[in-house]
This record gives sequence, structure tokens and C-alpha cells, in this order.
Amino acid sequence: EATDAVVGDDNNGSVQIEDGGFADINGPVVVGASAGSDGEITVTGRNANNAQSALDVFSNMTIGDAGTGRLLIRDGSRVDSNDVYLGNSLGGRGTLTVEGGLASGSARLVAGGLFAYRGDVFINRGGSMSATNALIGNGATSSVTVTGAGVAGDPGRWIALGTTTLGDNAEMILNINEGGVVDASSLFVGQQVGGRGRINLSSTNPAERSQFLASDFVFLGGNSLGPGGLAELTLNQNSTAIFRDTTTIYLGSSVTLNSPSSHLIADAIFN
Repeated sequence: EATDAVVGDDNNGSVQIEDGGFADINGPVVVGASAGSDGEITVTGRNANNAQSALDVFSNMTIGDAGTGRLLIRDGSRVDSNDVYLGNSLGGRGTLTVEGGLASGSARLVAGGLFAYRGDVFINRGGSMSATNALIGNGATSSVTVTGAGVAGDPGRWIALGTTTLGDNAEMILNINEGGVVDASSLFVGQQVGGRGRINLSSTNPAERSQFLASDFVFLGGNSLGPGGLAELTLNQNSTAIFRDTTTIYLGSSVTLNSPSSHLIADAIFN
């Protein structure tokens, strides 16, 4: 148990939690704190008794503050935290990867909020990420890639429980591939002037459709006050978008269905 942790401050640093190991940290965690620094935390695997490796942070995590930071959650492990920030300061860049294993099972991140100012998120086969609120693409280009099960295993899944904003005042790219699933509540894409959200869905396997779901309101290219930036939603082969509440598409934004196997189901669409 520790009060706080800095991995990669003036120089480079790395931490590995593996084979059923665990760490509890009561204060903030910063990975890649200073300009020019490089830090990495890897949480991976289970032990012989099937106990999963785990990191519990009872505060916020910053992955790539002014430096470069990476958080890797793999092969049956888990990380629980309050808010998670990627690329928090000018010059910083953060990368988050969550992926499971066929033998060790799924890996997961549970966070209070996910805020990617200058960062990239990869949720691969067997990986699961849930966050109460998310803001991706605020200040600089950021991306999220959610990849499905492939040959076997659970699909990569992003569960967004509260408000999700993609491409707030910068560019954001969301790719949902090969049966990946994004399950959101309320959604803003390209909310402010200068913001641009690009969402692409595709799968080569008809049995593993890529899915983008939203249970509450959806705004593409603005918000309830009016138009803002730009949103582009592109559904390629074997993909589905289901928006269960009112969907508003502002002038200049677009929804494109590129295949007979791409489906859009929406309660109402306004332009």
C-alpha cells in the first residue's frame, strides 16, 4: 500500500504487477510526469490459484502528464481507479491498452471518468473498459480503437455509463473493428467549433458484427444549444449503430452506410 506513486519522473521508469500480485495506492498516480520522461505500468495475468493481478487507485491516474506514459492491463488482470487522464499537459502523451487472453480470461479497467487530451486507447479482444463519463479529443488529436473477439474469446467492449464526448474541440477518431462493442448512454460528437469526431465501424465476419449503441440522446456536430463542430459516422460491412433516443445531426455532419450489411436504427433523426 502506498500514498501516491510517480513512474518516470526526470528519467524513465516502469512497474510490473503480475502473477496475482496486487497494489493499493491511496493517492494520485502519475506515469510519465516530466517533459522527456517515459513511464509504464503493466498489470498482467493470474497466479496458480487463479487470483488476478490488480491495481486499486483510490485517487486519480495521469498517464503521460508532460512526458510519455503507458498503462497496460492484460490477461485476466484488473485496474480500478477514480478519474484517468491521458496526455494531461502540453507535450504529454498517454496510451491505455486493455486486452484479455484465451487462457487467463478478460482484463478490465473501471474508472470514474476517462479524459484523453492527448492520448490513445486500445481495447482489444477480451478487454473491457467502463467509465462514468468520458471526454476524448480535447486539446489535441486522440483516438480509441475497440477490436472484437477475432477467432475466439470475448469482444473488446467500452461501456460508457454517463456522458461521452468525442472530438470536443479537437479531432477524435473512434474505430470499432471485428465485432467490437461500444455501449454508451448520452453522446456528443464534434460538440464545439473546431471539434471533429470520426467514428468508423467494420467487421469482416458476419457472425461478429461491430456495434455502436447509445441508450440516451445523441448529438452529431453540436449539442442542445445548436451546431458546433463536425461529426462523421461511417458504417462499413457487418456493422450496426443503434440509437434508442432522439438523434440530432447538424448540417455539415454525416452518417454513411457503405454496405448492405451496415445497419442504422435510430428513434428519430433531425438535420
